[in-house]
Amino acid sequence: MIATCSPRKSLIYAEPDPIGATAMDMSAASVFDVSMTSETALDPADISFVPDSSTSTSTTGSSSSLSGQPRGFKERKWIVNESKLLELFLICPKCGSAMCDLNQTITQFGSRIYINWQCNNGHMGQWESCPNVRGMAENNLLATAATVFTGSTDIADWAGLFNLQLPQKTTFYNIQSSYLLPVIEEAYIQQEDIIKARLIFQSEDGEGMQLRGDGRSDSPGHSSKYTTYSFMDDSTKQIVGFELMQVSQASSSIAMEPLCFKKALEEILNEGIDVKVVTTDQHPSIRKIMREEYPNIIHQFDPWHVAKGFKKKLVAASNRRDCKDLAPWVRSVSNHMWWSCCTSKRRCKGAAQTMDVSPTPYHWGPSLGREWHGIQMFPPRFVCTGTKN
Repeated sequence: MIATCSPRKSLIYAEPDPIGATAMDMSAASVFDVSMTSETALDPADISFVPDSSTSTSTTGSSSSLSGQPRGFKERKWIVNESKLLELFLICPKCGSAMCDLNQTITQFGSRIYINWQCNNGHMGQWESCPNVRGMAENNLLATAATVFTGSTDIADWAGLFNLQLPQKTTFYNIQSSYLLPVIEEAYIQQEDIIKARLIFQSEDGEGMQLRGDGRSDSPGHSSKYTTYSFMDDSTKQIVGFELMQVSQASSSIAMEPLCFKKALEEILNEGIDVKVVTTDQHPSIRKIMREEYPNIIHQFDPWHVAKGFKKKLVAASNRRDCKDLAPWVRSVSNHMWWSCCTSKRRCKGAAQTMDVSPTPYHWGPSLGREWHGIQMFPPRFVCTGTKN
């Protein structure tokens, strides 16, 4: 007799019988088959659903044997409710007798849970949710490493809303300082040596390097305590050097960026790397340093910073009472300047940037009207040169 099922009937998921837990053997020779099903209940009102032609209710692709799973950080982890976890300790895995809650002791340390159990017949055992690595819970180390390496600074808030147990603040910083930061430093030094060796080899072949530099402070305004200036290779998009400075090392917080710039650039040049072009923002002190101390290096300006500063000046001018007509054109003029920088065929020479502002596909005449192939798109607002209206 062949059993058939209607495609319009929901598949029934049967909870495992707690009595079946007697088959659990904590020995290493035991093998557990974990089967998962991805089928969902069918909605009779959903006429767009096309049921699978197969009548099987199990998904063979999701079944796996624990004996073949990788260990360590590549091993799969699951989020399990504590109540469902304690269902595994209702029956003794050795004799099958019941276990009383009074004979169970639960100890938590970060993301690890440790259970001491004893059945009514006196059998005792221990169980822990993750192995120990040199006396440390493996999942505590992996959770801290995943947070640091990915930069997920809001993971504590996410875990708090989820009530997910993670290492506390003290444990987190202890693991970070003792294990993670030394690993990061070693990996960074190795990668830095590889990058600098490649750049030195290119310099010996006569191929100069083009650098992009920019600074970043810990807080906006003129009250920052730390400033970092980084240089990136324009061809490979790799960071080739950076410098961190504290405000106590400079006369003021504003003076930190040019000092960081000079120190980082000197370190790159001292490595024997030939630098031909340096692209920065329009910082006056950096322009002076490049003009007076590095005249042989071409200094270019980042078009993004140029367009941003130009837009700020346009916005400030359009806020004046006698320049209101300029406001609708701030975005267009700023975009046109950015487009001109990107399509310019002339290169920058020295500290001054000369751009070839092409008149096509549209041009800006003495009026603020915009024309496209001779067709006027907006009503003109004539503005004479040297006037505000």
